Amino acid sequence: MSRVSAILVIIALLLGSMIGYSFAFVRFYKEAQEKAEAQSALEGTTQELQQELTLPTSPSASFGQVIWAHTEKAVIPLDSVCEPTLTAISNAAEATLSTFNAQNSPLIGLSRINEASRFFEDKLRELLDQHPHLSCQIPKTQEGNTQRTGYPDLEITHHPTGRVFYLDPKLYEAGSQKSTLRSFYYTPRNQTSKVLKPAHHLLIGFSHNGEDGHWQFQSWSLVDLSKVELTLKSEYNASNRELYQETTIVRSSK
Repeated sequence: MSRVSAILVIIALLLGSMIGYSFAFVRFYKEAQEKAEAQSALEGTTQELQQELTLPTSPSASFGQVIWAHTEKAVIPLDSVCEPTLTAISNAAEATLSTFNAQNSPLIGLSRINEASRFFEDKLRELLDQHPHLSCQIPKTQEGNTQRTGYPDLEITHHPTGRVFYLDPKLYEAGSQKSTLRSFYYTPRNQTSKVLKPAHHLLIGFSHNGEDGHWQFQSWSLVDLSKVELTLKSEYNASNRELYQETTIVRSSK
């Protein structure tokens, strides 16, 4: 190869590297800008909610008012930025239904449905934590301890935007969506509070057939708790009728 040819090859390699770095920089800048815009929108929404939310003064109050009064952390309504996380939760819910409806399900033979709740929490946490853009963990308390009991059960972080989602799995018997019996509870406790960040708050309800020891799970519904009204009866709570409404359910099984 002549000296001129060698120089031309070196120049071409340098130009190629520069172009590659330029494309990489543009992609990095675009991702950083999108994340900054999403964070800015979230901060704006949080500030608006902080101005609007007031202490509950009646036997009933919105979930957002109760959380703000107790923690001073805003309950943020869902928006379009939440779609990737909602899709990931939907996929995890479908996979969880399949797992616990299988012939080798670890729930076969359980005498009480309450014993199954921990299985659903663990399976959802496992599946969501495997997602490339999410992490899912048991939220820590104000004192920094990991605690399984109390609201919420799971904390999800969407890393591209920094959004936090609290997720509380529940099991209920199919056909009881209109029941007025209390099925969701929130008891304000300072030292053991697990709501430490402004976040989206979700509840996912899995319906079952009610057959002790022969549990089959039929469907799931994902609820936006920012739209739920609570009633004070020594604690704030909501019934299935208040949870599973057309105005609160944001995703459902097919």
